[in-house]
Amino acid sequence: MKKVFLYFYLNISIVVWWTEKVKDVSWEEAFKRYNYYIQHGPTSFAFDFKHTFDEKGERFLIK
Repeated sequence: MKKVFLYFYLNISIVVWWTEKVKDVSWEEAFKRYNYYIQHGPTSFAFDFKHTFDEKGERFLIK
């Protein structure tokens, strides 16, 4: 199944995550991911463009 790359911008932070369907994304989901990112730092659940993860949850570099 194709994964969709999404991002959410709030207060200078950009939080990114992978999802199966764009319609599954809501403001509630975005805030949940953002709060997780703020509390735990970048993980495969919610990350930024400096610390990226592929759709399988593995770290990778954007060049």
